[in-house]
Amino acid sequence: MREGDEEEMRWAILPFLMSFHFVFLILFYFV
Repeated sequence: MREGDEEEMRWAILPFLMSFHFVFLILFYFV
């Protein structure tokens, strides 16, 4: 696998982790 592909995967996963963290904060706020 090229280095560029690994970088792309990282940037594809990052927004998912950020959104997951944001949802967790909202749930924690309502609990």
